[in-house]
Amino acid sequence: GFFEGEGSCFFSKHRDSRSTSGQYYASVVLEVGQSGNTLPEPLIRFADTMKGCGRINGPYIGKTNHRLPIWRFRTSTFENSQAMTCLMWSWLSHRRRAQLTKALTRYLQFEQTRSPLPKGPKPGPRPYRRIGAAECTLSQ
Repeated sequence: GFFEGEGSCFFSKHRDSRSTSGQYYASVVLEVGQSGNTLPEPLIRFADTMKGCGRINGPYIGKTNHRLPIWRFRTSTFENSQAMTCLMWSWLSHRRRAQLTKALTRYLQFEQTRSPLPKGPKPGPRPYRRIGAAECTLSQ
């Protein structure tokens, strides 16, 4: 559906700009972009379907005025990305499932191998998020 054609997902590793220790942090990003002078209705419906797992940002206006503004639905926490994956899993192609599985797996591998934070213990992997009465277990 909508995410299959318009969405993207990826693992992101970045340095904490507020820290002097050079600590790296990771996230799994899922996003969908749409263009329009006003907030596009399909993006609003998608955000509603994702049950609060992300938010819509925009409009982003390019450097030239030849394009319509861009609106983005985005989430970047592991829990929300995993919850969105669970909500969409049944409707995704094998290619998109592989991308999501790879991004989530890379996040978990990063969390397992990174050094402890200077001010406390290393956080472990977080369990999936429960949404309403639905629980999700990924299978390939």
